[in-house]
Amino acid sequence: RFVRHFESLESWPCGTEFVSMVEESKSIQGLENLIARYRNSPIMHPSVPDAFKPGYYIEGRQVEFPKPTTLVRHPRLRRAGRGDGDNRSSVAGGGGDMLNVAHEH
Repeated sequence: RFVRHFESLESWPCGTEFVSMVEESKSIQGLENLIARYRNSPIMHPSVPDAFKPGYYIEGRQVEFPKPTTLVRHPRLRRAGRGDGDNRSSVAGGGGDMLNVAHEH
């Protein structure tokens, strides 16, 4: 249902002309594996804004992401280096993956 809804979505409430694309992750699958990947990641450090952290949803409501099991390292800053002259820094440590976990009970 999610893929059907968001693939090629064009009617955004903010008026952008972007069209969405949905791709399945090839590297990590399953709730436990995704939580294990991110719970001790530098992306979970308190200095990282919540907007950049993974979201965990149960029945459409966001719930608290499981607490880290170890001390979370401060994220490193790295140059984006996209080759287009834009040398803004970005936060390293998230592995480049995006995570929004929806879990149905």
